[in-house]
Amino acid sequence: MRFGFISSLLLTASAAFAHSSGCAQELSKYNTCISAIDTKLLNSNNDSDIKTMCSKFNSNDCKKFLKDVLLTTTSCDIKNNHEKQDALTIFNLRIAYLKYCATDNSGTICPVSRHLVEDMNEHTHDEHTHDEHTHENTEVNNEHTHDEHTHDEHTHENTEVNNEHNHEKEDKNEHNHNHQNTGTFTEADIKPRELSEFNGKYQSVYPDYLTGDLVDYVVQQAEKKNTTFVEQNKEINMKWNCGVKYFEVNGNKITFIYDDDKEESAEYTYAGFGIKKNDKGEISTTRYKFETTSKNAPKYVMLNDHCHEPSDEPITHLHLHFGNESFDELMNSKIISFFVNANYTSEETREVLLGHDGYDPTLPDGEEVSTFDDEDVKDRTLSNWNGEWKSPYKYLLNGELDEVFEIKSKDGKKTAKEYKEYYEKRYKTDIDSVSINNNEVTFIYDDGKTKIAKYQYTGYYIQKWSSGTKAAMYRFENIDKKSDAPLFIEINDHMIKRAKSVHFHLRYTNTKWDDIDAENSWPTFFPNEDSIEDIIDKLTEKEHSHKNEEKEDKNEHNHNHQSTGTFTEADIKPRELSEFNGKYQSVYPYYLTGDLVDYVVQQAEKKNTTFVEQNKEINMKWNCGVKYFEVNDDKITFIYDDDKEESAEYTYAGFGIKKNDKGEISTTRYKFETTSKNAPKYVMLNDHCHEPSDEPITHLHLHFGNESFDELMNSKIISFFVNANYTSEETREVLLGHDGYDPTLPDGEEVSTFDDDEVKDRTLSNWNGKWKSPYKYLLNGELDEVFEIKSKDGKKTAKEYKEYYEKGYKTDIDSVSIKNNNVIFTYDDGKTKIAKYQYTGYYIQKWSSGTKAAMYRFENIDKESDAPLYIEINDHMIKRGKSVHFHLRYTNTKWDDIDAENNWPTFFPNEDSIEDIIDKLTEKEHSHKNEEKEDKNEHNHNAEENENENEHEHEQENEQEKEKEKESGHEHEHEHEHENEQESENNNVEEESQDDNDDIISDEINKMVNDNNEINEDEHEHAFYHDLIDDCHILECNQRFIVLAELLKLTDNAEAEEFEEFVKYYQKNNCDALQKLIEVNSGSDSIMKITFSLILTLLLSLIYLF
Repeated sequence: MRFGFISSLLLTASAAFAHSSGCAQELSKYNTCISAIDTKLLNSNNDSDIKTMCSKFNSNDCKKFLKDVLLTTTSCDIKNNHEKQDALTIFNLRIAYLKYCATDNSGTICPVSRHLVEDMNEHTHDEHTHDEHTHENTEVNNEHTHDEHTHDEHTHENTEVNNEHNHEKEDKNEHNHNHQNTGTFTEADIKPRELSEFNGKYQSVYPDYLTGDLVDYVVQQAEKKNTTFVEQNKEINMKWNCGVKYFEVNGNKITFIYDDDKEESAEYTYAGFGIKKNDKGEISTTRYKFETTSKNAPKYVMLNDHCHEPSDEPITHLHLHFGNESFDELMNSKIISFFVNANYTSEETREVLLGHDGYDPTLPDGEEVSTFDDEDVKDRTLSNWNGEWKSPYKYLLNGELDEVFEIKSKDGKKTAKEYKEYYEKRYKTDIDSVSINNNEVTFIYDDGKTKIAKYQYTGYYIQKWSSGTKAAMYRFENIDKKSDAPLFIEINDHMIKRAKSVHFHLRYTNTKWDDIDAENSWPTFFPNEDSIEDIIDKLTEKEHSHKNEEKEDKNEHNHNHQSTGTFTEADIKPRELSEFNGKYQSVYPYYLTGDLVDYVVQQAEKKNTTFVEQNKEINMKWNCGVKYFEVNDDKITFIYDDDKEESAEYTYAGFGIKKNDKGEISTTRYKFETTSKNAPKYVMLNDHCHEPSDEPITHLHLHFGNESFDELMNSKIISFFVNANYTSEETREVLLGHDGYDPTLPDGEEVSTFDDDEVKDRTLSNWNGKWKSPYKYLLNGELDEVFEIKSKDGKKTAKEYKEYYEKGYKTDIDSVSIKNNNVIFTYDDGKTKIAKYQYTGYYIQKWSSGTKAAMYRFENIDKESDAPLYIEINDHMIKRGKSVHFHLRYTNTKWDDIDAENNWPTFFPNEDSIEDIIDKLTEKEHSHKNEEKEDKNEHNHNAEENENENEHEHEQENEQEKEKEKESGHEHEHEHEHENEQESENNNVEEESQDDNDDIISDEINKMVNDNNEINEDEHEHAFYHDLIDDCHILECNQRFIVLAELLKLTDNAEAEEFEEFVKYYQKNNCDALQKLIEVNSGSDSIMKITFSLILTLLLSLIYLF
């Protein structure tokens, strides 16, 4: 290892010439690292010294340097003679680290780096095999894209020319302000603007991009520009990575907060504007110029919010350009940073970006294909499958899909039993349902446990089936380090571009992609709203025999119940015990965990009784002591709450009936008895049918005892059992459908005076959906108009109103998602807490003004959750109805610790725009609202003007009913019945000739070749390629290799060509194709060159310099 030339340069370059401020700052930043790399270490070629050098790189001295090690830019201009050596100093330091010291995320040296070190240290080149270099980290997904390069320091200069994209759009996004339209104005129309017009605090979108939250935008732009996801990802990574994470404009002052938390501020003056034109000669971009004489911040700043004149529109996003060279440099820079309001969540930032270029979230109807050209496949993100999905596996196990297999067996390929076994193996999963929201997935398992994770799209993989057909498998990696959700998931739905899915297959693993058995396991998920009939239709492609009734407003689990008064005792037919075959679970455990509280409230309303009284009654009726029972022909097995088990054979003994007040038959119970002493003597079963039926039994009532059938007929215990495979949610649906529950929320009426006995119980499901806090909008000034309008009443100034609301709205919860009795809290820092809550009743809050409110209270019953222990909700209503907003108060101590008067964290529907919220708070059209708002019926409610929650007035909008799209069933591709076929790709690689080197370099290479002339070159080359393949597969090493190749290219390094030969495989994640190069390039000069002379890279770069 001969680094003599570079070591002297590294240690003296920063003092050699006068530098730009940006270059000087960067050299100063890296000074401790430059000093730490000892000249002796750089001149050594033994393994110990190399390890010492790498240790120095990984010390605190080089901490700042390593943050930037994946950068391919520097603030020192390599084209500027005064800064060229400085740029090379920085680049060559990065090259040294990336070649010999780069590691994966576990700290293991990258395979190619290890190979280079061994080549340099072991002149005898001991033979080594692929197995010696394989370690657990090489099992990382080969489908990863490797273009995200995180770093901390900003880049002030970049002189490459940029053609900035136009921002024409027709469809408005919620957060978009009016953009300029290209070609609609001339330079003479552009008006000067004060810096204060940009007042506000803004955050870079780059961090949200790095966490995968903006992947939809990357895909959108790739489609728009007809490029690949990988290429677009790389371009955006370069454009947005400016080194500033926040900046704030206040009057004539700009404050910059960099990625390393360094802060700079200066006062700026207006200096005109710059424009860009499109190919038609129309103005596409207007950038306003500001400059400072201060040395404490960038000299030149340009701001672009897509307006060419002063505007009252709030700024939701803008582009920041800054540097110390000139405005011309900024106009030509490829860095086009993107900033949004500092209080926006990642989801809001996503909406701004997608709306920036007119994104249409509507999914088109899809076409399932099994033969296609690979280039026809389009990238798709998780948002393609947004919504709730359920597995049909439980329906298969309980026999509800048996009709599917009977129909399929008619093809003669398999019997119905064989088809069932085939599907059972492939549908098998412990995941009951999944909920997808953009890049976040919630998994609900069979045991009721929930796992949530954020996933990053890594690309698609073409799965080739043994039949000759293909499928596009879209792959995603869990990037939430604290989540125990699956590490890798892949989705396919028989389509190759963005579209509605009828169903999809979700495969997953916690090890590596190759461990997925795609042929033999394809857990399948259908839309949550699909009934069992819908699923059967989709699987059989025809109307099934059970589907005789019209399907209007049907409940998934409801079968035809008998109607009272429509039959006589003579119509009742005997039934065999075997007609009740199946395993059933008691609903009582779900009742105890609060999952069935909606049913309790429903029954209380129906019977005009209180929640407390109805709760007591149901607790008594359902607590029968049996948690499961199973009917198998003439045998019944009972499993009690203490896990004791009893079984006996029973015979039919007739039926018993109950009549209502009108004398009509309301209940038919079938009697069965046994002579065995091993189980209850008398059993009665009621599934609401009075004759034999082919309908699957979703629930029934079990009565049992040892006294007599009469005793059972008169008992107050009426246990309720459902299919043993039903989840709590499915059980809830069965119960609510049992008595015709209508889930539609009526329009609500807000009241502040009422009689206490008018208040009705309400459960958390009343507020199902996603809700967001307006607190961030208040802090960033977007609600200032509200307070200006309110101040006109003369009771408070706008400032006083804002202070009042700031105290009332204050919360660290950014949003909440409610589904029945489950609540997900998302906090300002992005952390999530989940808990199951039990309704405990309502409390009448009496305000100091004399008005009142019903506060609905819920207790966290999830012992392992750290979500709030107690929460109470009020929305100014006293019975079930749609909410315009609600107030969510919470505490971890006791109810009395809630300060209801002074703190009322408020939540609006997630889809509400800032304009919607302002409308609701001011009860009038506000000045920002210039667009037409169709289909909105706004009505006001009265609120008290007092120092309490009721002081703030709200305008209530009638929410439009959202019509659910029913996804039509269509042909189901039978890719599933194929055996797995290994995919291999042939890639021809042109052998590149070796460059001629000067005498010094030739002597060094010849010396090394001679020292190694006893090596078995074939085995050595094979080992190198195996290391290369391993290196390519590892995410961090892949990323390092691509950057290293680029740095070698930037420094005109002779080794760049050899790296370029391999880098294309890294960039396309086509790692396994490198295997073919073993045959193509065996014994080639290029391999000898890259394996033997890579140690001279730094020398070469300097020789080319001088």
